[in-house]
Amino acid sequence: MICTVTVGELDLDSGRTEFVDHTIACFDDLVRFFDEVYDDGASQLKEMTGDALVDKSSGEPIGGFSARVSNNFGGRIEVGIGRDWWLLIDLVPKGARFITGSTPAQTDFIFFLDGWHYTGIGSDDVIPRDECLAAIEKWLDGHDLNGDT
Repeated sequence: MICTVTVGELDLDSGRTEFVDHTIACFDDLVRFFDEVYDDGASQLKEMTGDALVDKSSGEPIGGFSARVSNNFGGRIEVGIGRDWWLLIDLVPKGARFITGSTPAQTDFIFFLDGWHYTGIGSDDVIPRDECLAAIEKWLDGHDLNGDT
């Protein structure tokens, strides 16, 4: 096992969120799982709203849906899984801090974090998908999210 991923799964009938842990064996499986989380969240949101992935009140795009990941070294992160732009928050051991990318996005986003909590995220606080996945892969091997060991 390389990590445990906790995802808030929304029951559309009751509106309740159940947190489910998933054990992931390798990095490729984690990437596939992240893709499933995004696809499932997008399908549920479209079922609830009948619309494209854009917030009606602000016009901001829906960035994605979150999962909490725990590694074998006691670290924990929250990952906002999007299409091109992701969110990466270092939770433990550093305390909540955003890990950002080399270039900011051109727009703000809405992410559904920690069990479907609607959260506005600024364009400076997101990270490109490839950079996010590279940081997570190193973090799973025990490196700091900033590249330190």
